[in-house]
Amino acid sequence: MHTRHPLRAALVAAIVPLVAIAAFGNSWFTEEVRITGDHGPVATRLLNTIAPFAWTLTPRRGSGSGTIWFAQALAAVVVVAGVLLVTWAVARHATGFSLFLGAWGTTVLVSMVGAFVFSFVSYGAIFRNSNPDQLGRFWHSVYQSPNAALWGAGVGLLVGAFAAALVGGVDTRPSYVTSAPLPGAASVWQPGPPPPTQQVPVAPAAPAAPSSWSRQTYVATPVVTASPVAAEPLAAPPAPPAPPPSAPAGDPTVVMIHPGDQQPPKAPPTDEH
Repeated sequence: MHTRHPLRAALVAAIVPLVAIAAFGNSWFTEEVRITGDHGPVATRLLNTIAPFAWTLTPRRGSGSGTIWFAQALAAVVVVAGVLLVTWAVARHATGFSLFLGAWGTTVLVSMVGAFVFSFVSYGAIFRNSNPDQLGRFWHSVYQSPNAALWGAGVGLLVGAFAAALVGGVDTRPSYVTSAPLPGAASVWQPGPPPPTQQVPVAPAAPAAPSSWSRQTYVATPVVTASPVAAEPLAAPPAPPAPPPSAPAGDPTVVMIHPGDQQPPKAPPTDEH
């Protein structure tokens, strides 16, 4: 595990905007380079871009000069302190490209906040009782703050690079926590190559005979409707009429005759001519 140094990264990152403000915002650079001479439109825009935060050691003479001097100093403090605090907070939880991106975005943001603070504090000393853009103190300061965004984007590249390089290595702490070894016992987790693996031959298992469980049949689960209705029982069909019993062929027919009803047999008729 490599130790992180978020405070070291934040301190070095804060030095970058401090040096940029000190080098390009001092009174000599402002009066001798930015204002003096005709530099052309492109060079003039470039000089104004790299020096959005002007400063002097002592206030100038004139009405409102103290307010302007205080606004310049406060804006520079906001930028440097903002980069220091936010980069330190980001460096406590991020490294590498994440820290670079966070420090770069922080520099852009705090540079816009510093420009807002300068315009808001010095508005009355610069414009007196006038309202040139009809926006008022607050909204005029809001729309003046993007003028420092390009400066913050350029300086933020160096801020992010120094912060990512000086914060320390990536944390390689294992994701699990091991308990302390017992006295006289070796540690459970030891860095090093893993022990060689051993292959133990295992005989294939004999196929098992089919059990009664495998021969069981399964009936599909009946589907129950939302509103089950009992089916009406079907009426049994009427039984067909039984045919009368027939006498078997060849059986003699028995006729019962009472004694009083006996009559002599009649002779068969003869043909008399």
